[in-house]
Amino acid sequence: MNAIFKSVDHIYANREVIKNFVYPISKDEMVSFTENCSIDLFRKQKIYKILGLYNHNEMELNELIDNFDMTKAFYAGKGFELTHHSANKGNAIKLYCLKNNISIKDSYMFGDDVNDETMFSLGGNNMVMENASETIKKYATAICERCENDGVGKMIEKIVKGEIYD
Repeated sequence: MNAIFKSVDHIYANREVIKNFVYPISKDEMVSFTENCSIDLFRKQKIYKILGLYNHNEMELNELIDNFDMTKAFYAGKGFELTHHSANKGNAIKLYCLKNNISIKDSYMFGDDVNDETMFSLGGNNMVMENASETIKKYATAICERCENDGVGKMIEKIVKGEIYD
């Protein structure tokens, strides 16, 4: 399988994936190259994230989901991202707010993709980028300009100035 498997302290991948990977992975991060990133190789590892880049099918995805207690954070014809079922932005925001005694209703969350859906479903102030899909835009409290146009920064300025109300 052409995928990158990430555990807490290891990244495993085959050379073909690394060669075609969009983001650079340093030698310090890369612990193990393997020519065959098969599910069997990782059954005993505590894998929390799997990035698949191409040449996958729905059956392989379902097997990964079943074997590693994963959920789809992203899926498209050219790639996928699977994360541990409890490792998502929604759970991270809930934990942060709880530990810091902050109401989710008083929080501002920024995002543009399906991996932001768990966060946006919490009901806080959802700042959605204008290039987001309609699936994500339905959660919007406000629409930000694109990241390329400094949309997050511009929206933060509006929030600080009191121009955006919850």
